Amino acid sequence: MSNASAPASVVGRKGVTVRDFQSTGRGLCAARPFRSGEVVLRCPRDLLWSVEAAAREPVLGEILSAKGTHLSTDDTLVVFLLFVKHSPRCHQPPDSPRRTHIATGVPTRYTASVFFSRDDLAVCAGSSLHFTTLRLLGQIAEDYRDLVAGLFAIHPEVFPLDRFTLDEYKWALFSVWSRAMDFHTPDGMHVRAIAPFLDLANHSFDVPQCHAYDPSTGSIQIMAGKDYRKGDQIFINYGPVGNAKLLRLYGFVMPQNPHDTYDLVLYTDPSAPMYEAKLNFFRLVGLDAHVTIPMSLADPLPASVLQYLRIQRMSPSDVEKAVAASSSADSSTPAVASRRLSAESEREILAALEDSFSELLAQFTHSADVLEARIADGTYAAGTDAFGAATVALSEQQILAAARNRVRALLRLVVCACCGKTDESAKRCARCGNVVYCDRECQVKDWPSHKQACKTTTTGN
Repeated sequence: MSNASAPASVVGRKGVTVRDFQSTGRGLCAARPFRSGEVVLRCPRDLLWSVEAAAREPVLGEILSAKGTHLSTDDTLVVFLLFVKHSPRCHQPPDSPRRTHIATGVPTRYTASVFFSRDDLAVCAGSSLHFTTLRLLGQIAEDYRDLVAGLFAIHPEVFPLDRFTLDEYKWALFSVWSRAMDFHTPDGMHVRAIAPFLDLANHSFDVPQCHAYDPSTGSIQIMAGKDYRKGDQIFINYGPVGNAKLLRLYGFVMPQNPHDTYDLVLYTDPSAPMYEAKLNFFRLVGLDAHVTIPMSLADPLPASVLQYLRIQRMSPSDVEKAVAASSSADSSTPAVASRRLSAESEREILAALEDSFSELLAQFTHSADVLEARIADGTYAAGTDAFGAATVALSEQQILAAARNRVRALLRLVVCACCGKTDESAKRCARCGNVVYCDRECQVKDWPSHKQACKTTTTGN
């Protein structure tokens, strides 16, 4: 596919070429200098792969507009791609822009996690990527069966099943997921489309978002996100995306990705005691009964995690006290709803969190130490599927370990370092502030054990 070239109607095509780069593979290369903000390429509406364009396509448009045909945006784009590639009822000539784009511009295979071998996917066993990929494989197969029953089998002369196979459906689906651009217009419209030639632009966090949709013309354009010299690769920014999503949808990972997260899912069943009151408190602090909270190395234990669990564990008397306190003119309702209930309740919450994080870490087939060693010695060589899987699994373990360490630090501020009891009147060590004691007696008794850590912490501070 190295012979990919821009259609004649793409504005700016003479200033950009296609080149294989060592770090990213095929991408767009500046054939001349560009200044930051300058328009590099513009793809007109008629060239876009979009729902609107699919509706205009002879034969296909009539089928899609027929009563009873209801496809999602992604499935419409998938069917559009496959129709142009395989349908005997598509009469576009071989050198048409769309068929040329498929033949020279769209990859023949993808490296997203659903295409991994069983062994390579097993490298990240225990990670959210592993779970999501297995679930996605089942969902893709189910969606394909639905598409066969609801569309392909009804029009076999247009969608012959020996060409419109599951493998081809997966190819088209990942062509959409990895190459389509999304935009929201000022009037609230959502636009999702593939722009030929522009879709060769690779991702970098070093440039701002620099691709845009022009509602007045229906075109998509790429601007220079920074100054480029002749020979530089031209990038766009896919957004603040972590490696798990990059590997799942696009088939690559970014070293030291600052947007890596472990998504912690918290849920309260509607049958739980005082559910309606707790749901109200959840919403007062910007949460809900079912939430996903991203944890990162920069913030391994977001305040919202403890806010949620404190509300979830409220007893009927706790709820009554919170309602009464929130009615006071001197109280902030959100603060009352999520504040610490008691030392013992806090201990139970933190202990349960510590156990949960330990259980999640134990589910990984390969520990962080093993993954780091295999990446370092080249067992999982950079650029391979195993390397991507290992990178994601390592990052998630690092985040979970950091979250567990934070929980343990908070536990030391709730449980007496000497006797292990919880006491509302416990006081912090005045020197380091990292542990608490029931009373002076416990502090003196624990000093021989605590002394070195206390002095080290104080010196570090």
